[in-house]
Amino acid sequence: MYSAANAMPMQSSRRQRYNFQAASVTATKRHFIILQYRSSHIRHPTSQMIDGDGNADPSTEGGMTTVDTAICGESTNTPKEPSTTLDLPVPALPPLPIATTEPNGTHVLSPAGDYYNKLFTEKGGDCYNIRQMVEATQIFNPMFLKDNMSETDIYTTLYNLADKLKYFHYDKTITDQLLENLKKEMPKLVEEAKRDHDLDRIPSSKRYKTRLQQRIKSKNLPEGSTLKWEDDAGEYAERIWYWWKPRVTEFPIHALVLRLVVLVQLSSCCIERVFSKLKHIRDRCGEKLYDDMCEVRLFLQCNGDLTDLYESLKKYG
Repeated sequence: MYSAANAMPMQSSRRQRYNFQAASVTATKRHFIILQYRSSHIRHPTSQMIDGDGNADPSTEGGMTTVDTAICGESTNTPKEPSTTLDLPVPALPPLPIATTEPNGTHVLSPAGDYYNKLFTEKGGDCYNIRQMVEATQIFNPMFLKDNMSETDIYTTLYNLADKLKYFHYDKTITDQLLENLKKEMPKLVEEAKRDHDLDRIPSSKRYKTRLQQRIKSKNLPEGSTLKWEDDAGEYAERIWYWWKPRVTEFPIHALVLRLVVLVQLSSCCIERVFSKLKHIRDRCGEKLYDDMCEVRLFLQCNGDLTDLYESLKKYG
């Protein structure tokens, strides 16, 4: 039978063993973290680490890296002798062979590809008609018409794209007879596109300049920075529209179809952007903002600089 005096040494011994085990586990974790960090480096004889290019890392001079100091609690600048346990070179793992990685990548990416094909490329897909409509609009792009468009390409590529205009479902206007007349204009249109396809000379629109300022501000670019107008879908489409303006009498069938095509909204993104801007206005100005002021702010956000419109309306008083 144990007394209280006999039990005290036993409890003390258990506590000491527990504290020793906890300290050992903590030290093991620290050493494991350091080994993981150094697994991609090789220790140089001068107690410096060598990076992947064979250059010595000055931050590891003296046998301790910044990470080692942060983990182990060392704060002195005195050089330390390299540890025989932690300074062992760790060989880099060889890259996995392509035969192993390619099947895995295909297995991961194939569901996304199958889903895209189901929506856009297979007949009956939810977005199949949209894809056909977008492809058909290439016949109005002078940058597309000028590139490697031979006489054979006119009868194959352009004629095929013209037939896809039926996906716009202007059944009373885009008839078979109209498409035949459209195709007769194509050889001359290709010659015109090869002669003059410079969209850079067309001045930038006001709305594009507004979008450009917003993007420069959001990306924290320096003042005076410029971005390529080709990367802005709205500006690209507007320049094509201005390219066609002086040619509507020369290509009347193309001009008619173009007027119908630009009326089609392929998605509801533009409407969703308006609602998003409205939400930002309400969040910034509060719910007590008058309806007329909210409408004016939204109108300015959507249309940008209205100086030209203001000047044109001055004559009406």
